[in-house]
Amino acid sequence: MQQFLDLVEVAGRIGLDAAETRRLLERQGIAGRTVQGIEVFERSEILRWLERTMKDLSDERLSGIDRASAGYADWESSGSVVTRLLDSGCVCPCLSANTRPSALRKLSELAVSTGMIYDGPMLYSLLCEREELCSTALGNGVAIPHPRSPHPLYVQDDVLVLARTAHPIPFGEERGNLTWLFMLVISGDPSRHLHLLARISMILRGDGVIEALREAPSGIEMLETIAGAETRIVEDLTQRNRGRS
Repeated sequence: MQQFLDLVEVAGRIGLDAAETRRLLERQGIAGRTVQGIEVFERSEILRWLERTMKDLSDERLSGIDRASAGYADWESSGSVVTRLLDSGCVCPCLSANTRPSALRKLSELAVSTGMIYDGPMLYSLLCEREELCSTALGNGVAIPHPRSPHPLYVQDDVLVLARTAHPIPFGEERGNLTWLFMLVISGDPSRHLHLLARISMILRGDGVIEALREAPSGIEMLETIAGAETRIVEDLTQRNRGRS
């Protein structure tokens, strides 16, 4: 896997031009290094930065990341990828967990139940390691846990798990807010990973989506809520793409 990205490659992945990208990286204190006479940036550092800041990005910036990362992932940005993966993955409307470790353990078990991952204990360890770096809780009752790197795992395909606890639980959110909705993301490809994070963030920003997920009586209705929100996003992206052509 490519370890470094040059400025143009970073810009391509976040949907900006090179000059805008350089200004943004400088504001974030992300410095490049020179390798064989070319300024490059560590792919892992760029990904961690985007993970940290995605919840604060504007809708327009999220849309740009969605389109750009889909292209690098060889996915159609006009596809309902989250709905498709959840439909073949797992939706759990009543996750039996009262603490962050128990939630991560149960999510790992659900991921194994999809048949795409076989080492539940390793996944649990990787999820705990990622949460110790910085909580993936967003502050609105939602968390998007994911391993920092899934490479120690054998991942047959990308995996999404949507789960809801019976009551809000502490999950390490920086202001102490409790969490009740979890979207576990596992992807072996950084571009697909980034695309999924951007698309999920866009879905959760939809009007009434979080409330509908909270009130949905079953996993079927939870999936229908996600599908409806993603369909609206895809329609909007399609219209924007037509406007560019």
